[in-house]
Amino acid sequence: MADNVQRPFRGLHMDSSPGDQPKETYRYALNAVLSTGVGDKNFVSTEKGNLPSVNLTEGFVPIGHVYATDDAFIVWSVNPVNNISEIGIVTKDHKYKSVVHTSRLGFSINHQIDATFRVRRGSEWVAYWTDNNEQPMSFNFGRTRDYYTQEYIEWIDSHNGSDTGYAGEKWDEAKFSLIQEYSKIPIFKNVVVKPSGNLLAGSYSFGIFYVDENTNSTECINTCEPVNIYADDTTKQFHNIRGSNNNNTEYEAFGKCNKSIHVTLSNLDTSFQYYRIAIIKATSGDGTVNEVLLSNLISTQNSTFVYYGQDTQFQAIALSDVANFANRIAKVGSIEQLENRLLLGNIQNKVVDWLDFQRYASKITNKLILKEVVLNYINDTHNPKNPSGPYNGVGYMPGEVYSFGIVYVFKDGSISPAFHIPGNNETYGGLSNSMNSYECQSVYPKIHKNDISDYWGIDFLGKPLEGTPIRHHRFPFRDEIDIPLIEVNDSGGTIKTNFLNMTIILKAGKIFPTNETSIDFHVGYMIDGASTPVYDSITITESSLGGNIRIYENLDGTDNLKQNWTDGTYIAINYGVSDIETISTGKYAGLFDIVFNYSSSGVTLSEIYKSQMMGIEFGNVQMPHPDVVGYYIVRNESVESDRIIIDNAIINGIPHINTKKGPDGEIIEGVDIYHAFGMWNFDPMGSNLPNNNEQAWKLANWAYIYSLEHQFNSTLVSFEAIRRNSYYSVSPKLYGTKYINDVYPGTSFNKEAHSGKDSDGFDLALRWRDNGCVYEYDRIGIPIKELKANDIYYLSAGAYTQVDKQIIYNTSTDNKICIVQLTEEFEELREIDKIQYVSLINKPVDAYADFISRTYYKEHNNLIYIANSWSATMTYRKDDTVLYNNKIYIALRESTNIIPSDLDEIYWDMIQNNDITNHKQIFHGDAYVAPINPVSSMLYDLKAAYRKNKKKSWWEYVVGAVSIVAGVVLTIVSVGTLAAAGVGLIAVGIGFIAAGVMSGMRLEALQEMVAVHYKTGLRSTVQDTDSNSYECDYVDGNDNAPSGCKKAEDDTICWFHDKLTNLFIESRLNIYLRNGYTIGCSDFMDAPYSSGGDTTIRKLNPLETQGSGQEMSNYLINKMTAIDRENNDGRSYRGFAMAEIYALNKDYMRENHEKMFYHLPLEYSINRDDPEHFTHRIHYSEQSYQEELMDNYKVFLPNNYRDIEGEFGEITDLLRKDNKLYIFTRESFWYLPQNLQQQVTSDLITVIGTGEFFAINPQRILDDKNGGGGTSHKWGTILNRNGIFYASEIEGKVYIFDNQLREISLQGLEMWMKENLHIEFNKQWYNAFGENYPYINNPANNIGIVAVYDNLLDRYIITKRDYKYLGDWSKIIKDVDSAQNYPNGTIIIGDDGDLEVVTGIEYVDIGIVNFNSWETTEYMNLKFGLLEPSDKDHQIITNYGRIYQDGVDLIYTANDYDNLNFNGAEYVYDIIDITLGDCGQEQVQFSIKNIPSKACPNGFGAGGTVPYQTTKIVLGRYSGVVKFMVNTYWVPDRFDIYYGDVLTPANLLFSTMNLPEKCRTSDGLFSTTYGGEGTEKGLRELDEFKYYRPCSTDNISGGVAIKFNYIVKNPEIQHVTLVTQAPKAGTAWKYEMGCPCTEWGGEPTDPKRPITTWNYCQDCADPIPKK
Repeated sequence: MADNVQRPFRGLHMDSSPGDQPKETYRYALNAVLSTGVGDKNFVSTEKGNLPSVNLTEGFVPIGHVYATDDAFIVWSVNPVNNISEIGIVTKDHKYKSVVHTSRLGFSINHQIDATFRVRRGSEWVAYWTDNNEQPMSFNFGRTRDYYTQEYIEWIDSHNGSDTGYAGEKWDEAKFSLIQEYSKIPIFKNVVVKPSGNLLAGSYSFGIFYVDENTNSTECINTCEPVNIYADDTTKQFHNIRGSNNNNTEYEAFGKCNKSIHVTLSNLDTSFQYYRIAIIKATSGDGTVNEVLLSNLISTQNSTFVYYGQDTQFQAIALSDVANFANRIAKVGSIEQLENRLLLGNIQNKVVDWLDFQRYASKITNKLILKEVVLNYINDTHNPKNPSGPYNGVGYMPGEVYSFGIVYVFKDGSISPAFHIPGNNETYGGLSNSMNSYECQSVYPKIHKNDISDYWGIDFLGKPLEGTPIRHHRFPFRDEIDIPLIEVNDSGGTIKTNFLNMTIILKAGKIFPTNETSIDFHVGYMIDGASTPVYDSITITESSLGGNIRIYENLDGTDNLKQNWTDGTYIAINYGVSDIETISTGKYAGLFDIVFNYSSSGVTLSEIYKSQMMGIEFGNVQMPHPDVVGYYIVRNESVESDRIIIDNAIINGIPHINTKKGPDGEIIEGVDIYHAFGMWNFDPMGSNLPNNNEQAWKLANWAYIYSLEHQFNSTLVSFEAIRRNSYYSVSPKLYGTKYINDVYPGTSFNKEAHSGKDSDGFDLALRWRDNGCVYEYDRIGIPIKELKANDIYYLSAGAYTQVDKQIIYNTSTDNKICIVQLTEEFEELREIDKIQYVSLINKPVDAYADFISRTYYKEHNNLIYIANSWSATMTYRKDDTVLYNNKIYIALRESTNIIPSDLDEIYWDMIQNNDITNHKQIFHGDAYVAPINPVSSMLYDLKAAYRKNKKKSWWEYVVGAVSIVAGVVLTIVSVGTLAAAGVGLIAVGIGFIAAGVMSGMRLEALQEMVAVHYKTGLRSTVQDTDSNSYECDYVDGNDNAPSGCKKAEDDTICWFHDKLTNLFIESRLNIYLRNGYTIGCSDFMDAPYSSGGDTTIRKLNPLETQGSGQEMSNYLINKMTAIDRENNDGRSYRGFAMAEIYALNKDYMRENHEKMFYHLPLEYSINRDDPEHFTHRIHYSEQSYQEELMDNYKVFLPNNYRDIEGEFGEITDLLRKDNKLYIFTRESFWYLPQNLQQQVTSDLITVIGTGEFFAINPQRILDDKNGGGGTSHKWGTILNRNGIFYASEIEGKVYIFDNQLREISLQGLEMWMKENLHIEFNKQWYNAFGENYPYINNPANNIGIVAVYDNLLDRYIITKRDYKYLGDWSKIIKDVDSAQNYPNGTIIIGDDGDLEVVTGIEYVDIGIVNFNSWETTEYMNLKFGLLEPSDKDHQIITNYGRIYQDGVDLIYTANDYDNLNFNGAEYVYDIIDITLGDCGQEQVQFSIKNIPSKACPNGFGAGGTVPYQTTKIVLGRYSGVVKFMVNTYWVPDRFDIYYGDVLTPANLLFSTMNLPEKCRTSDGLFSTTYGGEGTEKGLRELDEFKYYRPCSTDNISGGVAIKFNYIVKNPEIQHVTLVTQAPKAGTAWKYEMGCPCTEWGGEPTDPKRPITTWNYCQDCADPIPKK
């Protein structure tokens, strides 16, 4: 080529003037390329045209694609005319295959699809996509069946895999959802503990996850309250049942528990194939969850789960996996994958305006409710010893304040924040409304003012809340509502439980179906006073036939079952997913008989203790949003600063002595010694006080308090006041003494001082007083007293404190105690033989004031469904809930005027749940009314044997007195190790350890008490009328014993023990399940104690133990002595009293806190134009692995997200390059650095993995304060080997990023791009409406930037699709009112954002729906009916019939179906003529299906032999009971009735073949005439079937009337096929078939179907009597 010839191979350049055009560039070219790809580079030539590559389905427009593998592409497309969605595959040989074709996926030409693809588990193709309009979705091309509708699966399974003739929907759109949703929340129907298993002691609760066919799991949907597991057998005597723990020590070794837990569920969503159970275990003893296990897959057809300790079969999961709630992501702008995680950018969550919800919660009412609990009967469902007691409910603490809230649940399973329920601010009458309000100092704050004028609204009385004191709920004290703590029936009685049982047996000659392992029965029964049956489900197997199946039970026998359950209550067999048949028809017709019977069982108790536990009922709960289907009541967990009731306790006065002498005999005036803890028996006049009345029964202001919180938790409780509630009287008092010889070596004998000899050891005298505690309720006439506590002291066993000149002692050696000095005298403490029952209270001024920031927890097991009453005029959508006949139904599909029915499996499903009203009774408190029998042991004295010539008193003579008291203790300490000691010695050592741990006793304190303070007067304080009897029974040191007294025969250690029997205290501790030791040591006395009627008041006798005191005697022997193996298994004195064991497994008070709920945050604000839209947020899934069973790309934990800086616009695209994430926003470009973990070995650096995902914040590539490098047009972005190419419309630039950002438009197109790259229509839109055009990034519908890369010529080809409106924007109607008719020529904004012209459609009025809003093709979906329209003026007359509206449905009725000429075709076609204004008249054609030839009610009569004849009878789209009257006269005939056209056993509704053999021939022929031909005596002999005479109004005389259940299983099939066989000569028959009714004697299920010729619903005759 000549040198002067320029070749423009450097490309297009438009930035210079023509005179300065750079060499080898050109300013303009059309269809020019610099190479043809055949070796002629740098040569300008004409670009070749394009050839068709692949054809999609005709009429479909591609809206997205993604590369798969092996040169294949996945393509998403939509038909813009009918909005049918399609997913297909383009193979490498350019062939297209449609995979999914449906109208349900919601694809739109206005919303292009962004997708990513991966291969799972080696071979499964899985695509994930979003269109920023519908929810993000996914599809596994290798598991298409997983996405089918249940109806389609049933069809192909029953048609050998063929779908020929199937007219329903094939694809279930819910199964495409990336975020798993569910329409039914599982219900924990029952959780019970049974024998046989291998469980650790503790508490167990359960959660449930749904799992789909791909093993993808939902979040944990529901959790239940725990059940308690302990080692003891529940069949033991009630008071002997104890709790246990999992310690493994010498004295606590309970081992595993032989128990299992049986969980029964209902309301399972069978659209999920499986579920898993989370076993939530608290077995560490501290009340917290220490392990969570996840079960294997369980079919949703199986409603039971049994946990017996099979832990090795299950996998461990984190507790957070149970706590998490799934994010309900509604829309996603961008999608990508990185490091085996799926990333979603520009998130819009479920759009709900939460600010309106609080005003609904503020109006919720509440009232107090009570429930009686039998406290000593383990089968009472609320008894604290019942393992299921926590699951069934616990009462709230009287007098306490609680903070409640409500969480609303939506039909997709998502939940709202928690909203506060205010307490009552006034009492408004009666027990039922006697909840009180607690008012804080803090007031309801003014919050969310920018979004709503009044967040809090008004309460149920119409009073505004904002600015008023925050109100919570205070339960009344028992005396405030005249309810005692306990009620006792001393004479006892029988606790009776009544049962309704069902026995299922095979009929004679029948066998159990060989192809079934079990059959599910649905059973209905009526409770007296109820208006509707209760339904239950049971499962039978062949081996269980003939046995009693318990289907109903009550506790007290007051619920009487109505007898009419035998006359029509629905009893059915469920043998499949959707097929329910009555016992007399269907698959198992004629196989079974059902027999009902009553039974009862009872437990006789010598005493019955009852209490009323407190609960709360909430009412006036209204739906704040149309998608709300239910709610949870939730509560803030209380902390000590919230509580009014610190604990309930007993309080009693303490005796004291004013000493005159000190230890050395000096005079010390005014020192008072007090002794605490015990019952005192003094003559009020003081005549029987010891020491010549030197001791005064001076109460002053000191008292002891026995608190369970202190005893069991060693809590040094702080309280402000003491509130007297009631008191216990002590009656009867039972006494006893046990005398044990030679328990300790040594003697007081001194041969120098005494005559005779004494070679044996010390004896031990144990004397006790058993104080029977009788609860006395004295509310009436006695004022409640509150006293402030001045000083509070907590004393360990044997310890003391000195206050000024007062010494306060705890002489009990086995209990710690609280001592309190009151600010004034408590007069009631002066009363002998009375113990005051009090509450230790604080007076918080701002309890729960911070409720907005605190966690809430669920207060009940299951969702409380809430629904409005069903209405015939409402259109219900899928998953809507309605209330009908006191039952909740959930909609299975859209419907109008279809009555909910238990028989209906097409439109409605009944939720098996008793919580069906808009109020809920809650028993989920923390208060247990429980008995305790504490024993207090005190050293009384050391009595020397009576000896002559005694020179000194015992205390002065025996220098080693202290060693005698604590001698054995010292021996144990010197042993050094328990392991080397004998069994008896081990018991002694354990006892001392327990004494220190439980009672706080210290050896030095015991020594000081005996050696010092007993000598100076303390011993006198333990003397009263009863203990002082020792002074007469053991006279020592005197020549002559007083008259009636006895001389001490041996050296004796004397102890006195006080026991309080059946002391009931209401506390937060479930002391019913306290645990003791597993070896032969004393620990505590079981309660409640039954005297067995032995109430004799006995004198103290040192030599015998009488009657029922044997248990006490044995207990004290073990408390004070141990077996001495070296002394012929005799007893060895311990030297102290073993402590009362206050051990309690805290797991037994655990509550269901696994799911946490939170109030709407104070900083919450809603953009009402774009709510819940997080435009700068990226959510990431859990990490996926090839071997995983579930798809972790579908698991998005709530906190797995990262927000980038928001000042540079919303996220517009996510891209992965070189395993790095690049993030585009409208105005900037970001990347996510890898967080690599490296291992350095010598000079070799090895990447061993990545750190925490998103641990490093995303960084901007172009770090300019003004941004730069962003894009709004993801479809103009290309990623290839050269880098990332994209256009920035805002900047008017085109970039490439190849590890550095470069503007390629600088190469000659800078100015041109700035001038032309912006979207002109968006500019116009913004100027007109002040916002960006919502579909700016939509090149599939003619607006936006799209690009491709030409690999052959290395070209980035960019196309801008744009247009400009030349008219007047001010005249455009943006917000179109669909109810308004706009003038012809009006420009409006259509639903797709296009400008549309109103062209003057002429409307054809057929009610409220107009033809102009429908597409012609939709006429193919008209439904068919058989009735005249109710409004004759709103119908369209067609060639063969007419069209009218029924709700939202258009119903076509032919003039005469019988005379339509189908000519064997499936359809004929009818025509409608409509006028379209200036467009002229158009004929709309639609099809009429060849439906059956007769409609109900229908009669027919015939005669003559008929081997086989079919008649199709239309019964309509409403399920119900159908009346079939038939008269076969003398000669027998056979009738079979099938649903639809498929005459298979599965569709059989009734057959004479299923009658008993004596009433039919072997071929199923029967005669309705008594004694008729072919039968023995005819049908009338049978009384086990429901056959009736026809009514007088019926069109048939004679014969019988039969009923069968008609169930619409497919909306397209609305008829039955009657098969008649009359093979015998001379036969005749006549029948009448009615239409479906709600029941016999009810109404037609179709409310528009009149009863014309005869009353086919009437039930007018008695059963035909047996002859």
